[in-house]
Amino acid sequence: MMLPCLLTRVAFRTPPPMIHIRLLLCLVFASASSLAQTPPSAVANSNEGARSLWEEFMTRMQTDYLEPVDEIALTRKAVDILAAENPAFSSLPKPRDYGTTPEACRSAFHQYVVAFAFKAGRRMDATAVVELAIQRLCERHLRFAQYIPASTQAELATLGKANLGMRIEVSENGRFYCQPFAGEAAALAGIEAGDELIALDGVPVEGMNRWKLKVKLYGTDGSKAEVRVRQTTGRIITAELIRRINNGLRVTATSGISGTTIRIPLFDGNTLSDLRAALQTVRPGSPLTLDLRGNGGGEIPPAVDTAALFIDGPRPLLLCKQQRRGQPDVDLSSNEAMMPGFKRLNVLMDGGTASSAELFISILTEAPALRVALSGTRTYGKDIWLEGATLKNGGGELYLPMGNMVTTGGKRWTNGIEPTTFGMKK
Repeated sequence: MMLPCLLTRVAFRTPPPMIHIRLLLCLVFASASSLAQTPPSAVANSNEGARSLWEEFMTRMQTDYLEPVDEIALTRKAVDILAAENPAFSSLPKPRDYGTTPEACRSAFHQYVVAFAFKAGRRMDATAVVELAIQRLCERHLRFAQYIPASTQAELATLGKANLGMRIEVSENGRFYCQPFAGEAAALAGIEAGDELIALDGVPVEGMNRWKLKVKLYGTDGSKAEVRVRQTTGRIITAELIRRINNGLRVTATSGISGTTIRIPLFDGNTLSDLRAALQTVRPGSPLTLDLRGNGGGEIPPAVDTAALFIDGPRPLLLCKQQRRGQPDVDLSSNEAMMPGFKRLNVLMDGGTASSAELFISILTEAPALRVALSGTRTYGKDIWLEGATLKNGGGELYLPMGNMVTTGGKRWTNGIEPTTFGMKK
């Protein structure tokens, strides 16, 4: 915290040289003491904690990341990221030699981190510098990896439950795209799926961390926020939205002359029971549409169990596999009973449909007795699965892509799933 500095003006008619010297010494001493206000023990603990945090991160990268990692190349990227973070740090000498072993490379990086923290002064300690490096690497270089610092986790834990009637998708280039909930504030204001969020409450979101953005999106019921988006046509919309507590992430069903549409916004612990209840309301023989637009995925087991509701066959029903580098495949099956009467499905999807939602669609299209029409636009293309762990040396949460998902028929969707029509998949 910055403390106010109180200045006392002292007037000297003709100050003698000795007073000038004393004033200079006092100023030098004050500057030095301000840099040394942090106890040496605290600095040492931070430095050691920073070293341990980076080693833990790199160990997890080597053992868990879905692709082999070149530690020296990744460390160089981390140094480049830190150097570019602020112009004030660009002049800080980078390591000349990273060595040929992990130990030498980590030692070189640690020396740079300590120098960076010293230059940052009170703003950052060594552990915070390492957390920044990890966070930026996940955002810019490690595909689908995420890191949530402990400080941000504390903010997320106190979030209000009211939202702006939409979910935000983050693209690989760090841009934010809106996925409005039908009938909620964002959709009613004219915001459409795929519109790019460019400002919130007058503050540009470009370069903002996704978790910091989430903190700003949520709030108390009835609070307001000004949202500015760029539509695919290039048109800019600015709208004042009211936060409401809603069922945006629960399964909902609407029926009409053209049949029943069931919207599945996410796969979580509620999805299976919600969908089963919704299917019980569908009239026999009525056309059924499953709306997965904007469904960014969620948990894998609920997606597998939910798909099993539409597929006949002996239980347990083997539907897909999880693959991981250097390890045998893990079979994923379901014991959920099929709900009869649904032989033809129409699935709505778009660029916000991703991950376990794509797995769900792929499983359905492989079922021999189902005829599935895929309507809309190509899906996102995320056929990997992530796993999270708390880094014990830093307290932050690290999510890494561990491997690929594949259906029992060998189907993957690295480049997304294309729309089809009835009969075209067989």
